[in-house]
Amino acid sequence: MKRWKTALAGLLAAVGLMAALPTTAAAADEKIEKALEWGIEVAENDRHGYSQTNRFGPDYDCSSFVSTALMEGGFELDGVRSTYTLKAALTELGFECYRKGEVELERGDILLDPAAHVEFYLGDGMCLAAHRDYDWRSGDSTGKEIAVRGESWCSFCRRHEYVYILRYPEAPEPEAEAEATETASAAHIFYLPMEQIEQETAMLEAAEKNLHSYSLLAHLIEDSE
Repeated sequence: MKRWKTALAGLLAAVGLMAALPTTAAAADEKIEKALEWGIEVAENDRHGYSQTNRFGPDYDCSSFVSTALMEGGFELDGVRSTYTLKAALTELGFECYRKGEVELERGDILLDPAAHVEFYLGDGMCLAAHRDYDWRSGDSTGKEIAVRGESWCSFCRRHEYVYILRYPEAPEPEAEAEATETASAAHIFYLPMEQIEQETAMLEAAEKNLHSYSLLAHLIEDSE
């Protein structure tokens, strides 16, 4: 049922009846984008609904939905987390943590209130989350329990009720990595210990003297012939 809703979303969003899926560029990190793709597929499938009791699939609550999406994306998260423990678990995996308002939102950001709720930000004012249970049954008969929503439908985003923005940093470009390696190598050479420099200088001077001696010997042999 959610697939035809998604197909009509672009038309309905104009009159505020339903939010369209975002058209923003992919997230900076491949694993984050894969997590979002998994989450959107779940949101489009009525087999998955909201549940705090049976939250490990096929139904999810907000934190188990985000945790499972990240694991599906390839993050080595040590099991499903709650909103209380998610921040610490993600910062251990390398996520950067910002207070609300410190940075502009980007696709793939995780919006977290540890005491209440967590969502993915998709870009263009759109969020993805397990929101609430509307029918108290497994699955989603309403199409709203796990869904993509615009700010007009999501008070958590519209009112900026989140406390933290968790963001996985963009991987450095290969050229930048190579440049950093070259810089580090140059720095290593420049800061060689003085004792080592003196030893290598003495070795070069000895080699030069030996080369000079060999040259004289060659001339003597040539003259004697």
